[in-house]
Amino acid sequence: MSDAAVVNPVAEPVISQRKFSEVSLDDPFFDSLKEGYAEFADWFARKQDETAYVSYDEKGWLQGFLYLKKEAGPITDVNPPLNVTECLKVGTFKVIAHGTKLGERFVKIITDTVLNNGLRLAYLTIFPQHEPLIRILERFGFIKKGTKDTKNGIEDVYVKDLQYITGDPQKDYPVVDCRNNKKWLMAIKPDYHTNLFPDSILRNESPLMLDDIPPTNSIYKVYVGGYLNFHELSEGDSIIIYRTKDNLGPARYRAVITSLCSVVEVRPAASFGSEKEFIDFCQNHSVFNVEELKEYFKKNHYAVKISYNIAFPKRPTRGDLIDNGIIVDGSYTGLCYLSDDAFKKALELGEVREGFVIY
Repeated sequence: MSDAAVVNPVAEPVISQRKFSEVSLDDPFFDSLKEGYAEFADWFARKQDETAYVSYDEKGWLQGFLYLKKEAGPITDVNPPLNVTECLKVGTFKVIAHGTKLGERFVKIITDTVLNNGLRLAYLTIFPQHEPLIRILERFGFIKKGTKDTKNGIEDVYVKDLQYITGDPQKDYPVVDCRNNKKWLMAIKPDYHTNLFPDSILRNESPLMLDDIPPTNSIYKVYVGGYLNFHELSEGDSIIIYRTKDNLGPARYRAVITSLCSVVEVRPAASFGSEKEFIDFCQNHSVFNVEELKEYFKKNHYAVKISYNIAFPKRPTRGDLIDNGIIVDGSYTGLCYLSDDAFKKALELGEVREGFVIY
């Protein structure tokens, strides 16, 4: 195992996939794992040809590590056993919190992997003292279901069952309940889209364009704007993100739909007690800087908080939307209402898997 395998973050996206053999076990990041699990170094060596998701800081030190694998069930080494035919095991998951919401981005990778592999359930074992990570997991619907007795001590077993719907959009994430809500198409410029929706960048965009910042990593985003019908948005509404055209061609071919989001909160600037309160609400989830937010506050723009649930496997173009009757050629696409039929058709064109959306 070579120490030279430490990734140069200048040449890497925020999160990348790396073979274990390309990751240095001597990185201080792994010290707590080696202390907590006597067999960790041997286990790591056996995984040399397998891959994990990793994230490095600007100095080249690990900040996050996630190893996932499919397992055949039932899972009998936990108490009580998990009665499943197949599931996703989170083999190793650690994040160093540094204010960029990186943990949320890793949770999104876990839940996306469950659904993209046609699975229902993910689980992991974790010692109770890892409270910050447990809080993130519980926020997004992981539930303590039992324990596992190991030679290193007793670990808790946390399970995320994507078919267990609570009615709480945060705990049910990433599943979107679209029953009895309004559906919308919302336009976002390419420059803003890239950092807000990192898993929805286009093939011609480099992942190196992404920044290790809260609005990129967070599951929650705040979009600030002046669309006239923002006041018609309601909590629980579904929004399909429409990335407007770039400078490489006509909108018919270059504007695309990329993502499905859910509305969490909608507030005009005037509803905040002060400019500072407005900025505090937006700043860690928005791509706008403080000076821009001050201008939007003066204009009484709306701050719309949304959850980033699904990146479309396929990105239908504006031409596809027009040809399939989802929008009308020449129509306004800033923030426009979609019928249930148009919404379903858009998701079909985006090849969104069954299980992501409840109709």
